[in-house]
Amino acid sequence: MKFKCVVVITTLAAVAATAAIDAKADEISEFYKGKRITHIIGHGTGGSYDSYSRLVDRHIGRHISGNPTVISQNMPGAGGRKAAGWLFNVAPKDGTAIATFSQNIPIDQALSKKALKYDVTKFSWIGNAFQSNNILVTWHTSGVKTIEDARKKEITVGGTGMNSPDTFYPRVANSVLGTKFRIIPGYKG
Repeated sequence: MKFKCVVVITTLAAVAATAAIDAKADEISEFYKGKRITHIIGHGTGGSYDSYSRLVDRHIGRHISGNPTVISQNMPGAGGRKAAGWLFNVAPKDGTAIATFSQNIPIDQALSKKALKYDVTKFSWIGNAFQSNNILVTWHTSGVKTIEDARKKEITVGGTGMNSPDTFYPRVANSVLGTKFRIIPGYKG
């Protein structure tokens, strides 16, 4: 008899949990029905962050209960810091605003000596549409073939913005490894 009682209680608990999940899904569906999600892309048009963000935006609305419309909007500036600041300080906190910004934003916060207008530990991270392996290379005639060479000889590297991976990694190498990369930011993505 004890066994049957446990099964009945367990079954009733499962049914109640399923009903609660269904009720929650209905609430979410009703909330998003007819709504628009603004997706802020913290980089300029045509670059990799813009391209994969727009690709995700074309399809993600169909996978959210209520099928909201997703609108892409670029907000370049400070390597994604501008978009991160907007998301943290201005954006509605109801699920109708999301953002994509540099993969370095969390590391940048940890290493930055500047006061930032956001706190990455307060963001709800929902995924990553892109995985990359970043490398730093030099031209064969530069005279820099090893990290030890880069500690002895200054070499110029160009990048898009101070928080983009192409300038961030040489900055980290200079700080952590003692290299002498001279970074010239400002090239368009």
